[in-house]
Amino acid sequence: MTKVEEIQKLLAKCSPTQRRKVFDSLRATITIHPFEAAVNAKAEVILEALARAPDITIRGIRGIIGEATFAIEVAGQLKGWRDVTPVGNHSYDTALADAGGTVRVQVKMQRREKFKPLMKNGAGIVEVQRTRGGRRAGEETRPYRFGEFDLLAVCMEPSHGKWKSFLYIPERWLLPRPEDKRLVKIMQPLPLKPDNVWTDDFNEAVKRMRGGGQRPVVENAGRVRP
Repeated sequence: MTKVEEIQKLLAKCSPTQRRKVFDSLRATITIHPFEAAVNAKAEVILEALARAPDITIRGIRGIIGEATFAIEVAGQLKGWRDVTPVGNHSYDTALADAGGTVRVQVKMQRREKFKPLMKNGAGIVEVQRTRGGRRAGEETRPYRFGEFDLLAVCMEPSHGKWKSFLYIPERWLLPRPEDKRLVKIMQPLPLKPDNVWTDDFNEAVKRMRGGGQRPVVENAGRVRP
């Protein structure tokens, strides 16, 4: 039995209070994440600050968690793909490349309202626009324009209770704004499970994207049709 195994065996026999004392002793000498140094605050303080934060801040944090989950736990596990995301701010969150080329992925969260999944006409909702607005060359920069990314990945944690649960759709299959077909509609309906428009398989989404086909009519009559 190794020293570590001996310690683990002893810890298993300890009470919760005793284990907490051991943890506090170790915590004094161990940094949980480099971000602690970046903001000069302990992880416990950072978490307490988030617990005190207003809903709009938490919404942003959840969005960041969704992006990180996709990049690390989803994209990072895909076989045959490599992360080629360039440094800087872009109209997409992650760029992945395989033998067929590069796919730019924008990650969003399924919309919540009053801490519950927002539903409309039996469908979930995803808000597809930038967090902050502005103007450039006389045009608003908050809307997404078609062509700015290739795939939309929506984290379905609000409905599915799992951060690794995503639905994907080719960007060109998103609904346009009625007043300007160049722009992606802000509130997009999405199913709670895969259909012939949305898929939970990243490679299938890429296949649909590269296939060049038009957005199909949803097979389920209860879905929202374009």
